[in-house]
Amino acid sequence: MFGSYDLVAAAYDGDRVAAERLVSESLPLVYTLLVRAASPRADVPELVARTMALVSAGMPGLGEPAVYRPWLCGTALRFLWAAEQDDAAGRHADAPASLLGANTGAGTDQRAEAGEAIRWIGPDDRELLSLWWLEVAGELTRDELVAASGLSPAQAAGRIRQIEARYEDARTAVRVLASVPACADLTAVLARWDRRPSERRRRQVARHAEECPTCQVRTGDLIPADRLLRGTPLVPPPPAVTARVREVLASGAAAGLAPDRGRNTPLRRALDGIRRVAAMPRVQTGTRIAAVGVALALLIGALMSYAHSREADGDPSGSALHVVPATW
Repeated sequence: MFGSYDLVAAAYDGDRVAAERLVSESLPLVYTLLVRAASPRADVPELVARTMALVSAGMPGLGEPAVYRPWLCGTALRFLWAAEQDDAAGRHADAPASLLGANTGAGTDQRAEAGEAIRWIGPDDRELLSLWWLEVAGELTRDELVAASGLSPAQAAGRIRQIEARYEDARTAVRVLASVPACADLTAVLARWDRRPSERRRRQVARHAEECPTCQVRTGDLIPADRLLRGTPLVPPPPAVTARVREVLASGAAAGLAPDRGRNTPLRRALDGIRRVAAMPRVQTGTRIAAVGVALALLIGALMSYAHSREADGDPSGSALHVVPATW
């Protein structure tokens, strides 16, 4: 797995080379997590870039290097959750179904169908489904999934059982809707369907498939998801994502956030405040939003104070704070 303890500890302590390497190693997992969890209208490249900026900036909210992976996943999902709360319409709007094309069930790529089936899962379940997929693939442990989700172990286990059942129904829907010739009875049931995936239509198609002899034959070879997804590779970030990460890091979004462990500076106090805010459970919405505003105000003041102090000390770099570069 990426993100060894020594590498994370070095990056956390301000080693710029280690931070650059950690960003590079972490990028595929963050992209994979978000591209599966996000609604079709979410700006995934921007969310990935923001998450990577925090990695480069000293990982606010990280208690210790040993919990880096759950911190990383939890941070990415908090960005996603906040973005989709800001765009409630986008959170509930699904793009038209992009079916896989004609198939008869034999020789189909079930992992491709598994990816298509995500779009049939409701937005409140996609985040945990994406974490569970990473667990099954061997990228996260169950303890890391629990920590990233903010749920208790019992809550996570119960939610995952429910989501697994819904996901199997979604895979069934993808298979029967892409089959040729189409099931005449199912066509009649879906006569007024607008071709957009939805929870209601998923349940409707799954109920039909349970009772229809034709659809039962077509779905009979589906491998259970917890077996199918074992060892699934991470999704390589496309060039647009890596370019956006470079742009955000180079723009100074992470400037001045390298930890200074030796002094109780205003910058350090501001960072500690943001770490506490980032660690808040997302259910504390009102409190967290207010705290974020205060923490950001403190951070801006600290950065200005830091820049002035650099100028007063005769530092030739003035207020140009160092940004950890990213190269791929």
